[in-house]
Amino acid sequence: MKVRALVVDDEHSGRTSISILLKKHYSSLTEKVITASSLAEAIDIAGKDSCDICFLDIELHNQSGFDLIPHLNVKTKVVFVTGYSEYAIKAIKAKAFDYLLKPVNPIEFKACMDNYEKQWMNGNNKKNYLLIKDKGESKPIHFEEIQYIQANGPYSLIPNYAIATSKG
Repeated sequence: MKVRALVVDDEHSGRTSISILLKKHYSSLTEKVITASSLAEAIDIAGKDSCDICFLDIELHNQSGFDLIPHLNVKTKVVFVTGYSEYAIKAIKAKAFDYLLKPVNPIEFKACMDNYEKQWMNGNNKKNYLLIKDKGESKPIHFEEIQYIQANGPYSLIPNYAIATSKG
């Protein structure tokens, strides 16, 4: 499973620079990069296509990027990308994941994305199986396949008949 990113900026150069950084350095992490040049377009996209991370400019013509937040999935991480440092407190109160000043410094972008990647990997790669040793070989058994585990002194037994068979 890969990340879907939304880049919202009323300036073509802003959308392009973030898109290039994502594609160049994080192509293995990103499945899709969607761009929007206005608040209305971003709201429309957010209604149709949920994203995992949103790079959001604050001043969008005569509108505010903050107005997009209620339209995003609550799990979407918002990275504000703006030329104005005075919005930082408001961004923090809006639970911003990060705040990058334009022009975007590639080192700061990398730090942001590395932090995001760690959090995303921890949240999406939860183990849903138990790794057991059987006759010297490690085997994964998915949790939903185990009916019970039997204690046997310091060991645990998962009897063959305790594992539900699944027809796939």
